[in-house]
Amino acid sequence: MLLVIFSGSATAEWIAFGSDEGRTGYIDKSSIQTNNKLVTMTYLLDYRKPQKLAAKGYLSFKSEAEFDCEGEEYRAISTSFHSGNMGEGKVISSKGRQASQPVEPGTVAGNLFKLACGIED
Repeated sequence: MLLVIFSGSATAEWIAFGSDEGRTGYIDKSSIQTNNKLVTMTYLLDYRKPQKLAAKGYLSFKSEAEFDCEGEEYRAISTSFHSGNMGEGKVISSKGRQASQPVEPGTVAGNLFKLACGIED
């Protein structure tokens, strides 16, 4: 579970939105776009220890995601897994547009949904 926090970063427009013992989540403030009840934004999860994907290690992944504030759903538009922290290093794998999924409270997607749609606890 990621605790929602805010702090600035000197790198681009990345702003931390949460952290736990294994990772920190960031949103790219400059990527946020709103079209009626749909909000798109780019986020990044940065891991302290390598994660495995198809027998390859990655330390971060970036995703452009679309949040449907009315339908309470989200979907990844594009996702890339990186060998280095903060989206740096070699791209290990990438995925295109995914199917919409319901937002689950207390998850990374749930926390991002609340940020994107302006929902207060």
